[in-house]
Amino acid sequence: MPLPVDVLNTSLNDLEPKFAETFLKFHPLTELIMGGKRMDRGALKGPIRLFDVVTGGPGFITNIQSGSERIRGGLNQTSKQGQAHAPRNIYAFDVPAKSLDEVNGPNDMARILEQYPFLGLEDYKQRHVNQLASGAASDDGTALKSFLTLNGDQNYESDGTSRDGVFQFATPANQNNTVFGLAMQGAAAGVTGWFHQYDKMNSFRQHGLRKLRKIQHLAAIEGGKAYGPIDLMLSDIDSFENYLETQDLKVETMAIKEDSAVTDASRIGMKFFAATWYYEEALDTATATTGSRFNSGAGRAGVIYGLNSKTWHAFTHGGNPYDKGPKDFKVRPAFRMPEQDLYRVEIVVHLGIFTNNLRANFVIEGSANE
Repeated sequence: MPLPVDVLNTSLNDLEPKFAETFLKFHPLTELIMGGKRMDRGALKGPIRLFDVVTGGPGFITNIQSGSERIRGGLNQTSKQGQAHAPRNIYAFDVPAKSLDEVNGPNDMARILEQYPFLGLEDYKQRHVNQLASGAASDDGTALKSFLTLNGDQNYESDGTSRDGVFQFATPANQNNTVFGLAMQGAAAGVTGWFHQYDKMNSFRQHGLRKLRKIQHLAAIEGGKAYGPIDLMLSDIDSFENYLETQDLKVETMAIKEDSAVTDASRIGMKFFAATWYYEEALDTATATTGSRFNSGAGRAGVIYGLNSKTWHAFTHGGNPYDKGPKDFKVRPAFRMPEQDLYRVEIVVHLGIFTNNLRANFVIEGSANE
């Protein structure tokens, strides 16, 4: 019995809410953001977010001695305004009409959904992961250069303007990139306090744990009581294995994340203080595929991102208010391609991510060195 395209579209429409929910949990960072209710979903506010960045205490102190003192007020000049943009991306794939015509029952229909929409969604999620971890050299249809990247050696183009990746591989005094529209502390007109923690390892065995403890403490101090310590760490496999080798109980202390949309082997984590440390398969600094995205192709000999999820926020751009489906994630109905025996399906996503406290986050390079 042939499967009419209307049946396929009905199935896609029914699955759309589930697709939207699992898609937005494509990464541990977005899961933590959603879990902390720091994702502004589907609001009709446009694709741009302006947010306050307070790099020090926002007020002043007045010492009262006689009672007639004038209280110092106003806004301390450590308050600036950053900017983030939610890019509009469309993932498109084609379903052969021949495959639809050859459907003979529910099992065949399930296979069609598994082979095309489900695999397409997983591929789309993975491309977001790749871009977030390593960035992309060009926008050739296989990469997602418009989405945010943590890699400061690359830029991204969320609104057509080249923007620097979040973590610059330099000491705070030398960090001079522009991140979320604000010049970092080391720039000529940089914002004081707009920097992230940084360190470099020459040998994990010799001083790896000491450097990790120190940078974790520095980030926790900057996080303070308002944000707390680092709670998420991401690294390449060699850095992860170097840390694992320092543990006495290498298997028993590992935590497998089973309650999320991403339950593959890359989401096996280890605890480090308050953080869960995950091996990020998209963060491979040694291969020609992704290693070339670091340090102008020379690589970084291992990278560890330390993220305080409480300082990170996400937002999605609202859609048609009369549409009953998700406003920020849309699976468009399949339509016939002109002069081809194919039906095209498009997944539309608006998603932006930003942090308003860089100081509570860190990056380490050289961590793959044994």
